[in-house]
Amino acid sequence: ESATIVNSNCSPGTSGSIDITVSGGTPGYTYLWSNSATTQDLTNITSGNYSVKVTDAAGCTKVNLYTVSNSCIGIAKTIGSGPTNNQDGTYTLSYQIKIENKGDVDLTSVQAVENLTTTFASATSFGSVSISSADFTVNGSYNGVSNTNLLSSGQTLTVGGTGYITVTLTVTPGSFLGVYNNNASTSAQDATGASTTDVSQNGTNVDPDNDGNPGNNSVPTPVSFTESPIIGVAK
Repeated sequence: ESATIVNSNCSPGTSGSIDITVSGGTPGYTYLWSNSATTQDLTNITSGNYSVKVTDAAGCTKVNLYTVSNSCIGIAKTIGSGPTNNQDGTYTLSYQIKIENKGDVDLTSVQAVENLTTTFASATSFGSVSISSADFTVNGSYNGVSNTNLLSSGQTLTVGGTGYITVTLTVTPGSFLGVYNNNASTSAQDATGASTTDVSQNGTNVDPDNDGNPGNNSVPTPVSFTESPIIGVAK
C-alpha cells in the first residue's frame, strides 16, 4: 500500500488529502478510516494523523497510519520609518514586511509581492525605490511597477522561521495626501507541492486573532502625508 499526501493549508484549513494505492491480497477492498470515512481516499481534510484499515475480499486486513501536516505562511506589514517631509513636495517612507512560517513543515519557493503602482495610483508619482533584507536574498530588479517580486527565487523558511524585508521609497502625493492603503502578499510551497499564500495584515503580528490561520487577517497598512505650511508675517 502506498500513498500520496497533500498537506493542509493553515490549520484549521481543509485542503489536505491522502490518496492511497492498494495492491496484493484478493481484490475487492473495503476501507475504514479513523475519521469514519469508507472511501479509498480522503480529501478536504485538516492536518493530523489518520489511520486506515483495508480489508480484502478474503477478509485479510492491514492498517496503515498517515500524517497530514500543516503548510502555512503569514505576512504582516507596518510603517518602518517616516513618512518624512522633504520640504520639496516629496515624502520618504519605508515599509517593514514580516513573513513567518506558521506551519509545521519547512517551506520553499518563498516569495513576496509588493505592487506600489496600485497603492499610489492617486499620487503624482513615486520613485527612488530600494529594498533590503538580512534574512532573504532580494530581487535586484524590483521596482514596484513592472517587477513586483521582492525576493529572488529559491528562498526558504524553516518551521517557525521569520524573515523581514524593508521597502523604502519617495512619494510625491500632489493634492491627495491620503489615506493610501497598502497590502503585500506572500506565497510558498512545501515538500508535497502544496501551496500556501497570505495577504498582509497591518502591524507586526501575522495572525493577531491567534486562530492559526493568518489568511483571515488582511487589514491594509495605511499611510498619509502631512504638509508643513510656511507662515509668513508682513507689516
